[in-house]
Amino acid sequence: MATSRRLQNAAQVLDEIMAMDVDEIDDEDDDNDDDYNDNGNSTDDTELDDMSADESEAVSSENETETNNGNENSWCKVCDVDFVVDRYDFSIANTGVQIPAGSIPKTVGGMFQLFFTDDVMQNVADETNRYARAEIHAMRDQLKLRSIWKKWRDVSLTEMKCYIGVILKMAITNAADVKDYFSTTWDNYMPFFTDLFTRDRFCMIHWMLHVQPPSNPDPGQRQTRGEKVKNMVAHMKSKCAELYIPEQNIAVDETTISFKGRTSFLMYNPQKPTKWGLRVYSLADSKTGYFSQFEPYYGSCTKDILPYPDLSVPARVVLQLVKGLIQDDRSSGYHVYTDRYYTSPALGVELTKLGVSITGTVQKNRKLLPSDIKKKLKLKKNESVAWKNNKQLALVWQDKRLIFMYSTFHNAVSEEKERRKRGGEVEKIIKPCVISDYTEHMGAVDRFDHYAVSYNFSRKTVKWWRKTFYWLLEVAIVNSYILWCQCYPQDKLRHLAYRRKLINELVKDHRATKEVVRRGRPSEDFNLHKTHCIYLGLFI
Repeated sequence: MATSRRLQNAAQVLDEIMAMDVDEIDDEDDDNDDDYNDNGNSTDDTELDDMSADESEAVSSENETETNNGNENSWCKVCDVDFVVDRYDFSIANTGVQIPAGSIPKTVGGMFQLFFTDDVMQNVADETNRYARAEIHAMRDQLKLRSIWKKWRDVSLTEMKCYIGVILKMAITNAADVKDYFSTTWDNYMPFFTDLFTRDRFCMIHWMLHVQPPSNPDPGQRQTRGEKVKNMVAHMKSKCAELYIPEQNIAVDETTISFKGRTSFLMYNPQKPTKWGLRVYSLADSKTGYFSQFEPYYGSCTKDILPYPDLSVPARVVLQLVKGLIQDDRSSGYHVYTDRYYTSPALGVELTKLGVSITGTVQKNRKLLPSDIKKKLKLKKNESVAWKNNKQLALVWQDKRLIFMYSTFHNAVSEEKERRKRGGEVEKIIKPCVISDYTEHMGAVDRFDHYAVSYNFSRKTVKWWRKTFYWLLEVAIVNSYILWCQCYPQDKLRHLAYRRKLINELVKDHRATKEVVRRGRPSEDFNLHKTHCIYLGLFI
């Protein structure tokens, strides 16, 4: 009885399947395929575009609100021979270093001070003095008789330069605690630090360091986000844009300032090397890695100042950075590379209006992409398929997994490339040119990050603006190093050697004016003692 009932149920299920429309089955397969590829999508065999769960949710919600600037059915399938792209001419003539030939600094210190000028360091010293005097006055009744704060004296410009040089030296000399650098024991003694500062003096400057005065005169009202470093960020933005104009190829990505303290705009991305921190949207030159434009993320207040409110936030970020670079709406011919967090056809349409091309990996569920790209594609190894819509190209390439690309600059042409496998074996593959160019030019921001985190001052702090200030210091150092390499290519100065020279130039003025205190009583018969040693051959 039970067996007959099962057979009857099975027959009913088969009848329902046979009655279903074939399109409904395809739609269900497409939905399952979307879920699979969203979790397993890859950008290239050499570079992965990582997004956290929060970012993926943001992209999905923003896709729903994107404006419909076209039709998914307006795409047509193409091959590499019938798709010619009408590219924009690159109209920026004076790219590269923007320093007059007669004004190029001759020293690394002079190059660094193109970004961190004397006025900037004097303002930091003045604000540090103001904050220290206010704090010491507020706690004057609680100070002990021998408190170090009773010995406070204002920080001079020379001393502030020396402080910056000391923290740069600490970044390339490891120690468990800041106070260990000023140890006098024979196993930890470092004369560089003790000759410049006493431990108490350095700690007082370090603890009282402030960058900007409070902008709100009413102490009962809270400051808005970013006010603590607003002037420093604005100054560094202007200097980065003023001293160098990028070449045609540029890359947009985000960098993370490592931080684990409490702040409302703290970001977490488990797929990044620096998982916790403060996000900064960045634009860099693909040729040199020069950091040209950036926009710190402070949460909703940052979103409010971005242009094009009808677009998704990632698209608005790219447009904000690009418009800051070209300064006006004229056709520039720039070619921007982005990862799948930013890339979308809606962004490509808006950039085309500015005379800017875009190439990047893309999520296949983006609006305005061809409908066929969202279906389950079965391609052979190294096989590709492409669609076009006016200047737009959508391409899928089968490598170890499917790679989805979008471009308004490339066509569907492929080329033969060599890939070195594990064990030294070399294989030849057919690879689309759009993917090869993306791999070559997308890593500009990553190159800057490599320079910035190699020797950065990474001491723990609970104040987010301190981390931002030290990061801005790294921006000045790395960009000045890139300018030095562009101005003096014959020098072939390595990054670490550049930093060592910079440290020596920052501390030399303070070291020359500092009186060296020698321990013990000086010898009364020093000259006689020296003569006797010369006679014995002990002095040469």
